[in-house]
Amino acid sequence: MKRIASAGIFASALLSAPAASAQDTLTSWDQYLSFLGQSCVLDTLGLQSKMMAGMMARHGAGMTERDDRDGMDFYDHPNGTTLELSATNEEVRCRVVIPPTALAPAGFESLHAGLAEEIGYKVSPDSLDTVTDDGSTEWVYDGTKDNRMTVRFSLLDDGGASIEAQSSLKR
Repeated sequence: MKRIASAGIFASALLSAPAASAQDTLTSWDQYLSFLGQSCVLDTLGLQSKMMAGMMARHGAGMTERDDRDGMDFYDHPNGTTLELSATNEEVRCRVVIPPTALAPAGFESLHAGLAEEIGYKVSPDSLDTVTDDGSTEWVYDGTKDNRMTVRFSLLDDGGASIEAQSSLKR
């Protein structure tokens, strides 16, 4: 009960706060790293997680919801970045695509390094599986909610990047 009340208070605070101006958001790798932590790499399960991530995308990153179909929410940022979110009681999925024009090439390298560092802070090295191949890195580790986390960072052929995250109930 306490958890639901605190989530409601948090949501109310988000909704009453002024929305971020899209021009002031997602302009640097560190802003992307913060955005990913709030709206994509979610160590939770369930529909409420997707709803909170969507609110963070709208109010924290200045994104606009483009579509909501078949349990999937689609968001756009004026710089071309897209966010896709879906959730069930057993998993939360996210995909962010960052166009090559949103960051300088060094920004994509810094975002990759920052994401690896953030995950490294959360997970002990002996419980983290990391696979790197042809411009992509995948991290797999146990979450904190009896879930398994998978995060994949991929450089795209056009010079942009894709970040996919999934939190799934352990089986």
